[in-house]
Amino acid sequence: MEITGALPVGLEYAGKSHKDFKLRPAKVRDTIEATAEVGTDSNLKFMLAILSRQLVALGDIPKEHITSELLAELYDVDLAELHEAQETLEKKLRPPKKN
Repeated sequence: MEITGALPVGLEYAGKSHKDFKLRPAKVRDTIEATAEVGTDSNLKFMLAILSRQLVALGDIPKEHITSELLAELYDVDLAELHEAQETLEKKLRPPKKN
């Protein structure tokens, strides 16, 4: 399962603005790796570390270059768009509630 979208502003990389993204749901491994990378002292750094793992694609940026450090260059409005995509994926993973 993946979700696609476009950042309102885009992330500058190699002289080009990258907007189109593909995001997959977070897995436990992502949380473990993000915790090892940045710890849990900063929610924002932790969120960027998780996102760097969830992003399957961001424009033409090579996957191995999509890091939490690179994502720290996002505009707030772009981060909000990715956060909304994360929430949409989480909702899709949950089974429908039975009445």
